[in-house]
Amino acid sequence: VGEITGTPGSSLMLPLYYTPDPKMPVKDVTVEVEFVSNTLKYEKLSPGVAAEESGATVKGSVTEGKPDDKGIARSKLTVTASLPADKAKAGLPDGLLAYLLFQVSLEAKPFAIRMVTKVNSATDPASKPVNVNAQNGLVMLENMDMMPEATCFFFTH
Repeated sequence: VGEITGTPGSSLMLPLYYTPDPKMPVKDVTVEVEFVSNTLKYEKLSPGVAAEESGATVKGSVTEGKPDDKGIARSKLTVTASLPADKAKAGLPDGLLAYLLFQVSLEAKPFAIRMVTKVNSATDPASKPVNVNAQNGLVMLENMDMMPEATCFFFTH
């Protein structure tokens, strides 16, 4: 999962990449991304270039979490990528599997949201379980007035 910066009210497209082990093809993988969802809401998933070119099916579903005693809600996004049987032998390709679209609340405060990522399952072309590692992502929320301002060239020279 990648990293991205956004502001209140913005839509964010977080990339989901896959880098295969050349010695161990993977025909399908299920990844879970857990995140604080008070001000960040999952909208939808769009297949990435690697998924489209390989014919892989990529799906996403979210389970909204209930606020804990501190008022913090955590949601879990489950993403599954799988190849059709006739293309499974080659394994999932290297590259962008999906874009994860999120909406930032207008009431969002500056905050860093870790996208805690883990692999729930992965199988090789023979349907045997294999180990796949996951890397956490990050969403940085900034206030509009905290955005860096470009200075005018004519007034600085």
